[in-house]
Amino acid sequence: MPSGVSEPGALSVGVLLASGLTRAECSLEARWFSKAGAAMLMLIFLLLLPIVLSSTGEVGWDPLPALVYAPASGIAQEVFFRSALLPALTRAFRGRIRLALPIHSLIFVAYHFRTFRAIGAIGPSIGVAMVLFLGGLGWGWQAQKDRTVIWTAIQHSIFLAVMSLFIWG
Repeated sequence: MPSGVSEPGALSVGVLLASGLTRAECSLEARWFSKAGAAMLMLIFLLLLPIVLSSTGEVGWDPLPALVYAPASGIAQEVFFRSALLPALTRAFRGRIRLALPIHSLIFVAYHFRTFRAIGAIGPSIGVAMVLFLGGLGWGWQAQKDRTVIWTAIQHSIFLAVMSLFIWG
């Protein structure tokens, strides 16, 4: 799990709730996804699929990364980016979600900077940055639309678990 991601996420959500935002505004409701939300999750799945298929080998099954680190990281990132940062930006921009979404997504890309260092080459790094940006936009939109991060956290965690089975480069 990325060091320090869960604490800022939980703390940030707590501050936002204390400042008057509702659980729904922080996408902390337990809800089913809408048809539009399900369609967005499917688009994100299709967007992430080429990354998984681009692996150069198999690491094999290791339960710690797949069943502990991946879900912990996926949940922590979703709580921080979709339940804390996105509502905070939406509030800062006076409800203009069309401004908050891309800025939140750019910050999501910046958070994953270590991924670009691991890739090395500029072309693939730009491709990964684009996928991260679009994935961040999609997950943010879906969390806002359906007022829940449950489905984005599940999808993000499954993606990270699958990624833990492969190597790149």
